[in-house]
Amino acid sequence: MEYIIKAGKELDYDVIVLDTFSHLGRAVDLYYKLGFKEIKEYYNSPIKDVIYLGLDLKNKSK
Repeated sequence: MEYIIKAGKELDYDVIVLDTFSHLGRAVDLYYKLGFKEIKEYYNSPIKDVIYLGLDLKNKSK
């Protein structure tokens, strides 16, 4: 993930968005540790335990 974040910054991206399942606690914890925050649903998933996360690359010092 750190490589992807670095590449996104180098490519001047504004944000990284992703979705994961809430029951994947270790993955969710990692994303939060990296600075991801919950965001509004960006597509209509038929699966109910999906959470949507985003990382603002413009304001992230890491």
